[in-house]
Amino acid sequence: MSAADEEVRITLRLPALLRDRLATAATDSGRSMNGEIVLRLQGTFDEPVFDVRTEAIRAIVKQAVDGLQSATAEISQQVAALRQMNKQPAKSGQELPKAAKG
Repeated sequence: MSAADEEVRITLRLPALLRDRLATAATDSGRSMNGEIVLRLQGTFDEPVFDVRTEAIRAIVKQAVDGLQSATAEISQQVAALRQMNKQPAKSGQELPKAAKG
């Protein structure tokens, strides 16, 4: 075993609720408590940490982008309708196309 692979024993204090959650996760995954803690801790170094707030922000941004795309499409339709109207000679009492109405 190399120095990098050497295991070190530590004493760890954590809240009882966290300990219970770790124990449940370890049981559910078929790992020991130590294995569960090591896996989760190692994961914080291997990959970027995305928490619930990050996912919530992503969802909000996606919703905003979708809304902007929808509004852009609607505005494009209205602009096209107005351009078409400008190409036609004006008639008295002419009704605006539905896309051009507010």
